[in-house]
This record gives sequence, C-alpha cells and structure tokens, in this order.
Amino acid sequence: MLTLRIVRLRETLAIVALVALLAPNAAAQRKGKEIPRPSTPPMQLPTRAWKDLVARDRVLARVGSEDEDGPALFGYIGSVEIGKDSTIYVTESSTRQIRAFRPDGRFIASVGRSGRGPGEFVELGALAYDGDSTLLVTQGYIGVSEFVARDGAFTFRRIHNQARKIRGACSLYGQVYLSVGVEQGIVEALDADRQPFRSFGSTFSRESTKAARAMSVDFGAPMTCDVEQDRIYLSAFGRIRSYRADGALAWETTLPDFRHAWFIEQPAVLYPDDFIDGIHALSDRHVIVQVRRVDYTKARPTPRSGPNARVSPPVVARRTFLIDASSGKLLALVSGAPTLRAVRYGLAVEAIDDPYPMFRVHALTPATSPE
Repeated sequence: MLTLRIVRLRETLAIVALVALLAPNAAAQRKGKEIPRPSTPPMQLPTRAWKDLVARDRVLARVGSEDEDGPALFGYIGSVEIGKDSTIYVTESSTRQIRAFRPDGRFIASVGRSGRGPGEFVELGALAYDGDSTLLVTQGYIGVSEFVARDGAFTFRRIHNQARKIRGACSLYGQVYLSVGVEQGIVEALDADRQPFRSFGSTFSRESTKAARAMSVDFGAPMTCDVEQDRIYLSAFGRIRSYRADGALAWETTLPDFRHAWFIEQPAVLYPDDFIDGIHALSDRHVIVQVRRVDYTKARPTPRSGPNARVSPPVVARRTFLIDASSGKLLALVSGAPTLRAVRYGLAVEAIDDPYPMFRVHALTPATSPE
C-alpha cells in the first residue's frame, strides 16, 4: 500500500511539474507570443530603378489637405480607379463618398453617403472601371453597386450580389468578374444582366486549420483587370495568378521571402506579416506588384470598432516586384517606386499617408528600352 501511494505521489508531482513548465508558454500565447510560420524561399533578384522603367514620370497634381474642409480633406486614401477620360475616382471611407478629380487635381463631383439605398454605402471596398463607362464598387456583404460614370458625373444603375462577401470586382467587355473569397478560391463571371454563367479558379490556401480558413475569408483575394491585355490578376498568400477572361490560368508566381502568416492569441488567430497592396499593369510587357510588411510586435489598438479593430501594426518595409506579363517570371526588385493605388491610361496615382492623407497624380510613359 505504501509503495502504491509513493508511485501515485510521484505521478502527481510529475504532472504538477509539467503543468508548471507549460503554463508560461500558454500564458505567452494568450498574450500574443509569436509562433513562426513558414515563409516562401528567399530569392536573389536584380534591382531596377523606377525611373528606368518609365520614360517619363511627371507629377501633374498633389491633392490633399491637413485642415481645410472639403473634397481635398481625406481621412484615408482608399481604392482609386482611373477612367478612360482620365477622371480619377477616389474612395473616402469616413464620409462614404466616391470623389472624382481631373488629372490636374481639380475636383469634379462626388457621390455617396452612409446608408443602404441607391447611391449610398455601408462600406466602401474596391473600385473597378470597365474601360467604357461602368464604375463598380464592392461593399463586402452588401453587394456590388454599379454607376454610369462619365466626366465625373455619376448615375446610379443597380446593386447586385447582396448578402455575399465580395472581395473584389472588375469588368471586361461588359462582363463582371467577382472574387468571392479565397476559401472558395473561385472567380465568378456575370453576364450583362449580372447573372452568373461561369466560375473558375482554385483555392490559394494550403492550410487546413480553422484559423487559416478564417483568414482566407477575412482577407480575401485582391483582384485587378487589365482591359488592354484581357487579363485578370488575383493575389493571396504571396502568390500571384494571371487568368484569361475565359477562365484559363495563364501563370502563377510565388513572391520570394513572403511571410504570410503567424499565430497570435488563444485560440489561435492567423495574421499575415506581408500584404499585397496592389497589382498594376505597367505596360503590355510588365506587371508590378507592391508588398508591405508590418510589425505586429509594435501593434496598438485602433479606435475603430468591428472585426478589423484589434491591432494597428506599423509598416516597416515596402517592396515592389517587376514581373513579366506574359510568363509571370520575376524580373527584378524595383527601387524608388511610389506607393501606387492605380496605373492606367498613362497615369499613375500615388497614395501618401504622412503627414496627412493625400494623393499625387503622375503622368507616365512606359520605357520601351530592352531588358
């Protein structure tokens, strides 16, 4: 009997010691201890200067104000699109507005306010212009709003795909393409009546955990349409895909040294360290992809409410990759590139956050010199 008690006492002490050993790690995880996640392999790429990729880069306008109330006062420079007539459309989330400007910075008109009716927005997501006159505005679960937009004048047309989480939208030849979430991993094509007739694509996520699936839906797949080249670009988890309008995959490229995720808190929630800020067709030969890296160890709570209000990590690095548009081959890292929101029709719009939100309009002529 005594021997049995001694054995049980030893087992109890062993369990207590194990709990004491694991308790600090569990507490650290609850406080946000980082568990390293895999990165894509590093790759040595040559460096190309931004000024060498464009034959001309001239600033046409600088739009932004620190304290003057009006269309030049922004809380944040959100999505930007450029119309075929060179009108620049910019979203302003705090006022739920889309504002239209001339390339020289002159304000033309605005549309939008908070609400759920025609011409009203609950939230402002991505903008997309079809190269003719249709401006698309995604609103997450509220659907996609369409406007006829010419010379800065807005005419509301319709709202469709409500009660579905739309991450991105773009248009080619009158057809609309929707990014309906990375977890589903598909693009849905809509006809002229905005009825689905085809879907294509496959999931980006290689993870099977609940946290990974949650991040797949929450962060979505940014989408860009290149009207001139008849291409659709999607990005997630450090990978870029190029699709043709018929749904055929043209190429897929993995960005080097892309830290796509880490665990924080308990139960585990997945966050990316790197974000793909945008994919832009610089010419018929080149695509540029911009990536920002944030530091969650220096994150602070945000004053906003909602699911994205947990932390506000500072940006610690930005990288711009030059990619061959026909093959997806990584060509170079680009130095000196501005933080771009849109590149189209010989114009590029750069977003600036410091010392206050503003944007600059560049006149671009793509360089024609050989590689």
